[in-house]
Amino acid sequence: MPSDAEQLCIWWNDGAVMAHAGFPNGLGENPSDIRERLAITTDKNCICIIELDGKPIGEMNYRNKGDGVAAIGIKICDATHHEKGMGTALLKAFIDALFTHLRYEKVILDANAKNERAQHVYEQKLGFKRLRFNENSWHDQLGAPQSSIDYEMVKADWQARNPDVPGSYQFNPLYDIRFPRSNKYDAMWIIENQMGPNPLWLAEFLAESFDLRPGMRVLDLGSGKGITSAFLAREFGVQVYAADFDEWEGWTSPQMRWNNAKEYDVGHLVVPIKADARKLPFAKEFFDAIICVDSYFYYGKEDGDFENIIQFLRPGGQIGMVIPGYMKDVSKGVPDYIKAFLNDELWTWETLPWWRSLWEKTGLATIDIADTLKDGCALWQRWDEVLHSVGKNEAPHEIEYLKTDNGEYMGFIRLVATKLI
Repeated sequence: MPSDAEQLCIWWNDGAVMAHAGFPNGLGENPSDIRERLAITTDKNCICIIELDGKPIGEMNYRNKGDGVAAIGIKICDATHHEKGMGTALLKAFIDALFTHLRYEKVILDANAKNERAQHVYEQKLGFKRLRFNENSWHDQLGAPQSSIDYEMVKADWQARNPDVPGSYQFNPLYDIRFPRSNKYDAMWIIENQMGPNPLWLAEFLAESFDLRPGMRVLDLGSGKGITSAFLAREFGVQVYAADFDEWEGWTSPQMRWNNAKEYDVGHLVVPIKADARKLPFAKEFFDAIICVDSYFYYGKEDGDFENIIQFLRPGGQIGMVIPGYMKDVSKGVPDYIKAFLNDELWTWETLPWWRSLWEKTGLATIDIADTLKDGCALWQRWDEVLHSVGKNEAPHEIEYLKTDNGEYMGFIRLVATKLI
């Protein structure tokens, strides 16, 4: 993050921290230059800050060298945390993430020949293969000759050395204790198929309020690229009809939804369909449940929309949505940063009472759940930061808006109802 520039500058200019890298006098950096470089971080060059109890204590980085190879580095910059095994634990998680979630095939690194502690960690604790000893291959800042050792680890060797814990469980940048089901899915698969805030977090939050059982017919309305459909089918054994308008050519399609279902071996449970939410091609009372993740505001705000959708739900079936919305009354207006954040989609947001009233006044269903996702704004910010860390955030300015709001106005609304018999 560009906001990390000041801390990195302190470390990089500290000769004690940088001596092992050949700069006993520090790098002589300035925060503005570092900030510019961080602002264009991509999956080819990424720096991660290491924090302990909210305090920065070091950094890790990786560089995409091409052909499935990542070069990595790590510095525990706070000397009070040296020789406590922290570097080994962090490297294990980091390397596993590179292999499992970022799908690299090989990780390489080097060590100063004088750094025996690093050599012990790389060779004995992590299992890196020593490739070569480069004698007097470079000179440090003071002109003294230095030697280095090159190492590599290939994915197959890493997996053979760590057989007891599947890679996808060892480290997940999207891991959250509140979402045990979502934690099982490949982070890059989620990121590459997202169309907004983490769809699996939202789907899991919504689904926990449903009574989903194997064999049920479920409409996943506004299913985008279909990862929520794959999730629902795999987690609950339901038959999912993955419907979306597919208005933007090439962004979503039935084929994408089908491919993502097959990715997690639930192709037999997912039916991908192109359909307009206001002209659904189903028989009345066909579905046992209707689920809408981060989409209902596009097709459900007008009078008559709820009635149109719920006709396809059987009596006693559940319908629910989770969407971004306001956490407080906005009758007196919203701050300018909210307007900048939402831009031409400002019209889509409403409060929880507004949505509840829209459904209740139809008299067609009873409200089971009407609440918000705890710390929803913070989760959204974390999601955007993960996207940024892997070069997938197309709107990095959103992070500052989310930080500014801190959950005052911005969050996620959940509404679940049962159709009257």
